Amino acid sequence: MGRSLRQAALAIVATCALLATAQVPVANASVVLPSGQAPVQAVAYAYGSNHAISGTCYQDGSWYVSNTVRTRSSGADSSQVHFDRTPYWGIDFFVQDYPNGTKHGIVFAPNVNYWLPLANGDAPYQFVNWFRLDVPGRQANYDFSGTEQY
Repeated sequence: MGRSLRQAALAIVATCALLATAQVPVANASVVLPSGQAPVQAVAYAYGSNHAISGTCYQDGSWYVSNTVRTRSSGADSSQVHFDRTPYWGIDFFVQDYPNGTKHGIVFAPNVNYWLPLANGDAPYQFVNWFRLDVPGRQANYDFSGTEQY
């Protein structure tokens, strides 16, 4: 990869990372490539308000389906999750459209303190959370906690 192309790619990645962690809706943003090429459009998603989440995974690794139907915030089109604590070997987590059943954004989270996208631009209006241990079996803990934005 040439030097200017590598710089352009790094500029795009850095801008997308900043937009992905934005806590407020942001209009579409332009990035001008270092060598003066045409600007590239980066899509910014609108996340809703923060909601605390927590749960306990089954030891055998089967899926747990939340019985709480969540409703997306007004003006939001995307959702993401941030874990403060996860089971030792990690958690699998996704949202399912209620009532049509479309699944959005399965994420694997062994690490904490990162925002992980669930639905970018196509978040369901109403949905339920699904989660399970990534590695079934005996572990030091089975609990998770964090924040979900929708």
